[in-house]
Amino acid sequence: MDIKSQILIVDDESSNIDLIVDILDGQNYQLSMTESGIAAWELLSNEPDKFDVILLDKAMPEMDGVELTKKIMQHDELHCTVILQTEGDEYIDAGAQYYISKPLDKALLITVVDSAVRHQISYKHRVKNRIGLALMKEATFEFKTIHEAHALASLLSENYPEPYKVITGLTELMVNAVEHGNLAIDYAEKTVFTVQGTHNQEIQQRLNMPEYKDRYVTVQFELLETMIIFTVKDQGAGFDWEKYMEFDPARLMDPHGRGIAISNKLSFDELEYKGTGNEVVARLHL
Repeated sequence: MDIKSQILIVDDESSNIDLIVDILDGQNYQLSMTESGIAAWELLSNEPDKFDVILLDKAMPEMDGVELTKKIMQHDELHCTVILQTEGDEYIDAGAQYYISKPLDKALLITVVDSAVRHQISYKHRVKNRIGLALMKEATFEFKTIHEAHALASLLSENYPEPYKVITGLTELMVNAVEHGNLAIDYAEKTVFTVQGTHNQEIQQRLNMPEYKDRYVTVQFELLETMIIFTVKDQGAGFDWEKYMEFDPARLMDPHGRGIAISNKLSFDELEYKGTGNEVVARLHL
């Protein structure tokens, strides 16, 4: 029997909790709820291995979502994935891996929670492979799907002493290589698909189309004495990458579009796109 992922919902307004529960009902998750950041911290501290994903509101009395997220990230035994309900890029400063804006959109919430659960499953999987990773100095990987991108990014990020610093940015680069590179989904199209809740369906359809089905992404990993290098290359036509290297206020309210900036500013020490933009080299100094 499948073990359901454990999700803790933290919000001081019971109506918001009821809404989230209604949206996630039937998604094969085990849901727990609390209306206080302090109560949530007690639950997490007492059972650090229980919850996989924490979905919490930013604005709460006594201990808000940002403070709670920081405490989670600083705890040595807590390794859960955090979704912060907030606006803009504040979730990045707090240390949350995902965010969602209010008012909640049903399709988008389901997509974000699903991504967070996959993120956590991948983390648990890669923990089991740490011994083998410690021996790996150079390797080349090929993948085609979003699920494979998440799993491989989780695995490779474990080579860095602070994997949570790396995993979000590396995942974004690898997912971009599939979506925008091999499957040719442009920015405007992804916005529409995300809002409509059809993004995953569109990806699956394109993966089966004759013009895309044989394309794959190559990831080269190199562990040097003073540096880790990831090279991600897709088989698409490339894109105008320069405008995505910085956080742009004009895209602040878009449901996507910050992945490359996160990679450039927060996950890696150096990020270099080559050629038409279908190859990117990410470097981490040790």
